[in-house]
Amino acid sequence: MDTLIRTTLLISMAVKSGTPPFHFWFPQLIEVRRWEQTLFILTIQKVIPIFIMSYSVNEALILLALIRGRVGALGGFNQNSLKKILAYSSILNVR
Repeated sequence: MDTLIRTTLLISMAVKSGTPPFHFWFPQLIEVRRWEQTLFILTIQKVIPIFIMSYSVNEALILLALIRGRVGALGGFNQNSLKKILAYSSILNVR
């Protein structure tokens, strides 16, 4: 039961912070926000989910880290918008 609770908490925090494979909403949201809101979403809003995710070290966290690296690196290619490039960079650098 403990593993189920930790995995559920990890998935919910991954959705909140825009971590792959739950990242599809993140670049589109960043694109339509003002710069002040964008900087808030890219930095401060991710602190608490990352802090909570750091307590649940299990196989799912390792899998999310591998997916995050690939999506963040490949998603930033062929982008014309600086905000989308920052969004994918944020996805890549969340560890």
